[in-house]
Amino acid sequence: MQSPPVSRSHSLSFEECLLKMTRLLGILAVVLLAGCGEEKKAIELPPPVVTVTAAEQREVKDWDEYTGRLAPLGTVEVRPKVSGYLTEVKFEDGDMVKKGQVLFVIDPRPYQADQDRAQGEYDQADASLKLANAEYDRAKQLRERGATSAGDFDKSSASFLKAQGALLTARAALESAKLNLEFCRITSPIDGHASLANITVGNLVSPQIEKPLTTIVSTNPVYAYADVDERSLLRYVRYYYAFKKVRPGDEDKVKLPIQLSLQDEKDFPHTGYIDFLDNKVDPETGTIRIRGVFDFENGLLGPGLFVNLRIPAGAPYQAVLVPQRSVTSTQGEKFVVVIGQDNIAAFRPVELGTLNAGMQVIRKGLAAGERVVVDGLLKVRPGEKVDPKPVAIEEQAAERKTAQ
Repeated sequence: MQSPPVSRSHSLSFEECLLKMTRLLGILAVVLLAGCGEEKKAIELPPPVVTVTAAEQREVKDWDEYTGRLAPLGTVEVRPKVSGYLTEVKFEDGDMVKKGQVLFVIDPRPYQADQDRAQGEYDQADASLKLANAEYDRAKQLRERGATSAGDFDKSSASFLKAQGALLTARAALESAKLNLEFCRITSPIDGHASLANITVGNLVSPQIEKPLTTIVSTNPVYAYADVDERSLLRYVRYYYAFKKVRPGDEDKVKLPIQLSLQDEKDFPHTGYIDFLDNKVDPETGTIRIRGVFDFENGLLGPGLFVNLRIPAGAPYQAVLVPQRSVTSTQGEKFVVVIGQDNIAAFRPVELGTLNAGMQVIRKGLAAGERVVVDGLLKVRPGEKVDPKPVAIEEQAAERKTAQ
């Protein structure tokens, strides 16, 4: 019995399958090799460039900060002391004025006439007194010789006394007239910043007008008020007295320092002293009001401005500082990225202190001299190598101020 012939079509199909599988394996090998090459290239990428600086140890002082409000040393409403028509306004709205500077002028002619009349009446009274004095002297001599009666002498004496009184009255009227004439020139009673002129030339003014002619506030020195809690205030005072070695009873001889910055200032460039403590603690807030005095020769600050105030909270101490922006946080914990000698980055948890002129005090977790990342924190992963570019803390501060 003859076996059936083997089909050639089946044999060719098997060979074709082998060929296709060989081709697929070749393509897969190429892909795998290409992937390995890309992975090798990724590993060989250069480390990220970061800016680093060395932590520094310095003497620092802790401060407590408060929000305060400025108030003028004095506020004056400028009002007329005499009635009349306004003829001149001798300042511009908002001018800085000096004590004694003429601000307004009232028509002086009626008051000049009053002064002239008072001067004439005074001259008449003075002449009458001289005549009465001469008559009194003659009557006195005659009376001493018995050449005149007691009645005539009494009349001469009374006339002399009357003339003296008339002269005093005339003198008072003359002084009043001079004052009224002087009051026609309305001057500033203080150095300060003038407000708007509330009345214009040609209007009738009098001491009874409802609104003042203008208002002037003093600008130097200036007060700053703040409310602090009683416990903090006692700490400030005790520290300061201990620091200055002030004995009990000599407290008035020293001044507790206080520093001020405007809302657009980063540091506290203005230094003053506390000159007033209120006499009681507010029972609703548990705070006591304090007042600082500051000199501002340029008149920059005006009443009502909000300012930042700070008071020394203790004695100076040595601390490690880094730029504030080198500190990052993760899940509520504060970190700095430390770069070791092998340029490997490591996350280091730290305990923060206070801010000091843009620098962060590190209480625990970092030693002076260790390098920390300042710029490029997002490019760093723990355990990876970086390319550190050192920069001094002073340069960092300068760049920060320029950027602002």
